[in-house]
Amino acid sequence: MENYSFEAVQSCNPLQHTTKSLAQGEDWNRLLKVAVRLYFLKLILSLPLTAVLAIALVIAFTSFFTYEQYEKELSASMRIACVLGGKVKLAMIRNLPAPLSPLLNVFY
Repeated sequence: MENYSFEAVQSCNPLQHTTKSLAQGEDWNRLLKVAVRLYFLKLILSLPLTAVLAIALVIAFTSFFTYEQYEKELSASMRIACVLGGKVKLAMIRNLPAPLSPLLNVFY
């Protein structure tokens, strides 16, 4: 029984560290990722289950077909989106108030 308790505590330690770093504002990238995922979870939970399953099936089948047909174009588009996303992130960091800028310079 003691081993199970120890394993449960060990599995919760990374979650505790992540939650603590989010609460202290140490990792802005992770905060944005968590916020976006929670927002999508909220959107999904607001829909009926049948609608969510129908949308998931449609996306699952059409995404494979589309990727096979337009693999090169999608790869180029993703590269452009990543570059633009990086530029937007840097622009957002530059426009932050002065007290927050030194905190973010540690991560970039």
